[in-house]
Amino acid sequence: MNIYVPNDPASHLDFLKQISSFVRDNNTILLGDFNLVIEGRDHLSGRLDGTSCFLMDLLSELNFEEILGPHQTIFTYHHLSLQERKSHLDRIYVNFVNKYLNGYTSHISTSDHYLVGMFEILPKDFGPKMWKFNSDILLDLAFGDRVRLACSNFGSMDVCEEWERLKGKFQEYAMLSTQYHVKQAKREVAALQKTLSYINQQIYAGDNMEVDHLKTESRLLHCCE
Repeated sequence: MNIYVPNDPASHLDFLKQISSFVRDNNTILLGDFNLVIEGRDHLSGRLDGTSCFLMDLLSELNFEEILGPHQTIFTYHHLSLQERKSHLDRIYVNFVNKYLNGYTSHISTSDHYLVGMFEILPKDFGPKMWKFNSDILLDLAFGDRVRLACSNFGSMDVCEEWERLKGKFQEYAMLSTQYHVKQAKREVAALQKTLSYINQQIYAGDNMEVDHLKTESRLLHCCE
């Protein structure tokens, strides 16, 4: 939920009272320009707004925790001409536990506010591995026919739902096609290995110069493996 608290301090309390009505579950991100500070360290002068205590209690009641510098002072507002006017006005709060979320700030030359954002750093073993599309499958005529059939039915449902379904179909068809070609390749490799074994038997059973030459070539090939 993105919010912008009015600049007028007299309007802060009425505005903040409305926040709780929009928080419906424990899966909410609350971020924006709050235009007030909560703690003395949030302002270079140490002054607090009259509604600071109310906002602190509200955030605590709704189980919100800040992810942008919760234990350090990060000034996100810098007055363009008065250096002593710096405040921590722009914040990001979440009311769910996620130890991988991190907040960050970025300077914008055209604004007196810093851009605030968040990102997720996940461990290497988190979730399923990324699926990669094998472009060689595009040469498979059967795969092309399946995709064309799936596309011909596109648009019968909600666009977002239909697009997700279509992407799932593409992945399903690609995996089926890949499995088929892998099996084919394994059969071909097995056949080649059988042929190579037969050739080696014939080579080492012979006794003429040509066969001796093939023996040497075969030994070289085995050395390179």
